[in-house]
Amino acid sequence: MRRDFFAKQNKSLKTTNITLVVIKFVKFSPGFFDVAAHIKNPNEFLGAAEVSYQFELIDQIGAVVALKIGKTFFLPGEETYLTESNLSTSREPSSVNFKITDIKWIFGEFKRPDMIVGERNLKKMDENGGKTVLEISVQNRSIFDFGAVEIGVLMLDGLENLIGIQKATEKNVLAGEKRSLEFSWPGNFDDRVKIIRVEPRVNILDKENILRR
Repeated sequence: MRRDFFAKQNKSLKTTNITLVVIKFVKFSPGFFDVAAHIKNPNEFLGAAEVSYQFELIDQIGAVVALKIGKTFFLPGEETYLTESNLSTSREPSSVNFKITDIKWIFGEFKRPDMIVGERNLKKMDENGGKTVLEISVQNRSIFDFGAVEIGVLMLDGLENLIGIQKATEKNVLAGEKRSLEFSWPGNFDDRVKIIRVEPRVNILDKENILRR
């Protein structure tokens, strides 16, 4: 379990900027887009308990046609995807930007939660291909109960182009507990899906998220 050495910030500690590995977007339905940013925190002993960010869809003349603001956290050394869905615009975007607008660093030593992803079953739900469903299982193999576990799902093709995203939050996940989850999308794209990324994330920088048994 994490130990706090000092709260909030330590200005004498050198920080390395968050790395944006790659950013992707896809049209989910007419006028609606999903976005995903592959992020890496290169700091081994620095986490960010509070991070504000935004996605911008950009058209061909460089104008921002859709904006989505979000909040998250980064564990020390963490590499993950941040996703947002249903960015709405009547204009066709040609690119996407990702910005971190505010970040609060904290220094700490911690043990990363042992969350594992089990089976992944992707299937069509009817003969007309009206819905695609992903069934997964996630288990908390740590010795702690967690108030919230974020589950992110990305569907990619063979060239790692984005096909679809989903995310959910599971509440009060007990030590040793295994949960089954189901995510669904309209339409049939299971033949195009070659990569399924499932990322359970636990904010252990928030003391209230670590429950006592």
